[in-house]
Amino acid sequence: MEHIPSTSTASSKGSVGKKRQVHYYMLPALFVTLFCFWPTGIMAIMKVTDIDEARRRGDAIYLQTSKSAAKKWIGMSVLFGIIVLSSLCSVIGWQIFHRP
Repeated sequence: MEHIPSTSTASSKGSVGKKRQVHYYMLPALFVTLFCFWPTGIMAIMKVTDIDEARRRGDAIYLQTSKSAAKKWIGMSVLFGIIVLSSLCSVIGWQIFHRP
C-alpha cells in the first residue's frame, strides 16, 4: 500500500552501487486520516512531512525518529478507528435489536 521509491547510490569510482529502498508513508497517513481517525491521522501526516524534510537535509537520526513516529501515529489512527467503528456498530445494533 505504501509507495517505495528506490534510489541508487554511486561509489567514488562512478559505478552504480546497490539500490536502497526508501519507505514513503504519505499514502497510509492519508488513508487513516480519511477513513479511520482524523485527529491522529493529521499527526501522522505532519510526521511524514518531517521525514521528507529530514531526507532533504540528510539528517539520518531525525529521519529514523520521524519514521518511527509516523508509524506510531498511523498505527494509533487505525486502532482508534477500529475502536470508534466497533463502538458505533454496538450502539446501532443495540438500538435495532433491543427495542421495547
